[in-house]
Amino acid sequence: MITFQLKISKKTVFDEVSKTTAYSGAKMSGDEESYDRIATTDQNQDVLERFWQEGVAIAAERLKNFLGPVTDWSGDLDWNMSVSSGFDSNLVPSLKPSLESFLVLYIVGKWFKFTNKQEAEGTLREADSMMDDVVKKLYYRVPPKRPNISNITD
Repeated sequence: MITFQLKISKKTVFDEVSKTTAYSGAKMSGDEESYDRIATTDQNQDVLERFWQEGVAIAAERLKNFLGPVTDWSGDLDWNMSVSSGFDSNLVPSLKPSLESFLVLYIVGKWFKFTNKQEAEGTLREADSMMDDVVKKLYYRVPPKRPNISNITD
């Protein structure tokens, strides 16, 4: 069994949510008020907090086969993960950005359901895809190596 910690900063996720929604609002053509409608602000924090907790709960459910006990559901993620000894540990660094992307896209997708309906479903599908990526990485196993018979001596 291989164990490692997966840490995700809530502030980093919320900063990315803010950047993503601001960019989406700014790029809307023909709608002068779209930026104010779509970009998140500090006044939206209660709603975004609820979306964070929903996203964390979804991630925990999808990763339950690998996840140790979780004591804090509202702050930064600091999860103990356990995987098979056949797991490719080279994948560990790629898990953090994939899980961060899931959380950002999930929160943005839920926010878009209120503010930018035409992009909401596509964003939530992307979030699902990122979570699938995390799960696939955790289930990936390094193929066993066969001994090289020519190197064996009597």
